[in-house]
Amino acid sequence: MASNAKSYPAYAHFWGLAPREDTGPKAMPIDLDFSSILEHELNLWQENSQHVLPFVQSVWVDNYSNPDPLIIVGRDGINHRVMIPAFSQATRPLFLMEQAQLVVTARQTFEAPVRLILLNVPVPIFTTAIV
Repeated sequence: MASNAKSYPAYAHFWGLAPREDTGPKAMPIDLDFSSILEHELNLWQENSQHVLPFVQSVWVDNYSNPDPLIIVGRDGINHRVMIPAFSQATRPLFLMEQAQLVVTARQTFEAPVRLILLNVPVPIFTTAIV
């Protein structure tokens, strides 16, 4: 498919974008601490503009230590909401604009950190429940 550099930093690929050959797949890990607060706001405009992570299409979440589901909401106009089950690890697609803004919310405080890995490649929905 042809590249549309004016609208997208890559070319259209089924339900997502394939990264350009010069940038390739990228991942950005983020550890969130819910020991004292229930909500984290992530604004990735700087990472987007510096091409650390030019766009976000999916996320891998380690919610293994959380006794409740974790909610991720994209704050970009459509408010796409993703739920990660308790005691699980999961991948989810994210439908975000170029300037990614996320709000990650837990229902209660807990001591272990939650790791998110934001990806610029599309991934299928997958959940591993750890019992």
